[in-house]
Parts: sequence; C-alpha cells; structure tokens
Amino acid sequence: DALARQLPDADAADRATRDDLRRLAARGQLRDRAAIAAYLVVLAAAAIFAGALARTARRAGRAALRPPIEVIFLAPITAVLIGVALTTHRAIAAAVATISLGGLALAYLSGAQLEAVRRLGRARRLRTAGHLALCLLAVAALVYIALTRDNLIDTLRETVRFGPE
Repeated sequence: DALARQLPDADAADRATRDDLRRLAARGQLRDRAAIAAYLVVLAAAAIFAGALARTARRAGRAALRPPIEVIFLAPITAVLIGVALTTHRAIAAAVATISLGGLALAYLSGAQLEAVRRLGRARRLRTAGHLALCLLAVAALVYIALTRDNLIDTLRETVRFGPE
C-alpha cells in the first residue's frame, strides 16, 4: 500500500493502476488477518479438546486415550486421499494433507473425550453440540489456512466461476 501511494498519478491510467494495487494490498491484509484468526481458532480448538481429554483421562484412565471408531475408520481413507492428491495434482496435495490430517486429529481429540465421558455416564447433549460446533469451526479454519497458504483461493474462485479445465 505504501509503495502504491508513491506511484505517480499523472493521468487516469496511473491513478487506476495505483488504485488497483491499493485494492490488492487491502485484500492481502484482510486475508492475513483472517489467516491469523484461523490459526488461532485451530489452536484454541485443539487446546480445548486436548485439555478436556486430559481431564477425562485422569478420571477414566488410559482407556480414554483409545482412538474412537470414527478415527479408526477415517485413518485409511485419509491416507488414500493424501496419496491420490500427491500422485494426481501436486498443487493441492499440501492442502489436502492439511485438511485431512488436521480434521483427523480434531476428530481424535474430540471423539476420544466424548467417548470416555459417555463411558463414565456423564454424557450431555450440550457438550456434544459444543464439540460439534467447535470441530466444524476448526475444520473451516483449516480449509481457509490450507487455501491461503498454498495460494489456492484465487484458483478456487476461478474454477467456481469458469468451471474446471
């Protein structure tokens, strides 16, 4: 933005170029702030779930740390998704890995805690709904992180607008 302000504005074309650059800079700043917020959401969700699992594991023992059935089911699917992404479209492989592995980790932390609480007879619908909402928010944040880190947002926007190649 500061460099764009220093550009000459002798005519309308110069002013238009400067304004376009300033708009792009503003969009970049907004994306940076959103990415920081997304990282904070993912870290907060992981910390909340890990803390809840640790507290529950103290009461329920090591059995609380067993992966829930959802994680056992999703782990091979995650491996296949990442493998396919690596072999077919390397540009999206890192994004697929980030979203898949991050989602699997969140599913483990949340699911193990909810399963242990259920075994202790302390299951509550409100807790389950909170876990679900936080997982959805954290996965959405992971998607945003993956798309911005790998510069895929513009590619995604273009694909939605004009269709696949």
